[in-house]
Amino acid sequence: MKELLVSLVELIEDYLNLGQLESEIAASIIIFTLALVIGWIVYFAFRRYLSRWAERTQTKIDDEILRNI
Repeated sequence: MKELLVSLVELIEDYLNLGQLESEIAASIIIFTLALVIGWIVYFAFRRYLSRWAERTQTKIDDEILRNI
C-alpha cells in the first residue's frame, strides 16, 4: 500500500510539476475522494439490490436490518 501511495505522489509530482508536499496533499485528496465514491457505490448496491431481495423473503427481520443500515 505504501508503494502505491509513493507511486501516486511521484506521478503527481511528474505530471503536475508540484512539490512533494503539494503532491502528497493531492494524493490524499484523490484517495479520500475515491473512498467516498466506493462507499457510495456499496451503499447504493445495498439499498437497491439487497432491499429487493429482502422484500421477496417471507421473514421481516431482514427488511428491518436493511432499513436500519
